[in-house]
Amino acid sequence: KRVIVNSWVTVDRGGVFMAADSGAPGDAPGAGPSSSSYISGVEIKTRLGTDVSTGGGGRSGHDKLLDLRAERHADAARADPTDFDAHYSWALVLQEQAERAEQSGMDPNRRDAILIDACAKYRKARDLRANSISTLYNWGIALGDRARLKGDAGDAVEARAMWRQACEKYRAAVECDASRTQSTQALNNWGLALQQMATLERDPGARERRLLAAVGRFREAIRRDPGFHRAVYNLGTIMYALSERARGHGGRDTRGGGRSEHADGASNHPEDSNAGAHTVNASSSVEVAPTSADELQTAAAMYICCAQASGARAVYASSLRLVRHTLPLPALFAGTLTTAPPGLGVATAHSWRRRWFVLD
Repeated sequence: KRVIVNSWVTVDRGGVFMAADSGAPGDAPGAGPSSSSYISGVEIKTRLGTDVSTGGGGRSGHDKLLDLRAERHADAARADPTDFDAHYSWALVLQEQAERAEQSGMDPNRRDAILIDACAKYRKARDLRANSISTLYNWGIALGDRARLKGDAGDAVEARAMWRQACEKYRAAVECDASRTQSTQALNNWGLALQQMATLERDPGARERRLLAAVGRFREAIRRDPGFHRAVYNLGTIMYALSERARGHGGRDTRGGGRSEHADGASNHPEDSNAGAHTVNASSSVEVAPTSADELQTAAAMYICCAQASGARAVYASSLRLVRHTLPLPALFAGTLTTAPPGLGVATAHSWRRRWFVLD
């Protein structure tokens, strides 16, 4: 597992709920006909020393410890305003305090105030170390938490603005990753932020553009780490959302050949842009997807099946049950690969052969 800080906890947070019988899969929960089945995305949340398993009412010893840590980091920041570690660690503690406040049912306005404070500390840390991937990544998470609070309060305008800022931070984190080895989680969360923004779009075309932009983020995360099963699963949720949209249009998507959000080369939404995500493979800047509802749902089933095979999780299994009937049979895929014989120490030019393979 590639991580950004020295200790961490991953927390599954719902992505976009896709009502299986709704004609507008990008709408927020409750916007369409009721359904007991949905597919949600999986977000990665990084914390320093977080213990999210000990929530509950009252102030625990861990809450008091967080207060002491916050005071220590505050003192260090006041003693040396150029101390990056002090500002960064202070922000992480504030983020954890906001997380625990949510578990204890604290007033949303108070939680938002804590997150605003955390964002201010991340801003200072970024000013001190502009290329800190972990700062930008965790700042994006804090902004996403603020976006959820605004969305829960019914403030779609502010929620959209917060998600857009979160996208900007994830994008900056990706652009700072020159080695392309530390940004898979940022790409995953960037895709989910775009997916959340799709739920807030009233215009079907804008909703589709967000979803297709998210496709690009998840695919790039998989390119950088083919074993990153969360991105594989989340890509499946996007295909499922697009299949529901296509079904609402009589079984066919209206994208005109399945070209991506930038097929015309123009966009007024930089958070959708592939800049930064394809700093090496520029030819991947145009994403494609099937256009028929059946093909899209089959693609969703294949991605979710692969995610379950790579990293079995309850959410993957429940989603797979929803789409399993659309898996291609008898195999996910069959075709030829040009390979060298297995066990050959040095593969010379004449040893390569085209061989038939089947992905069960």
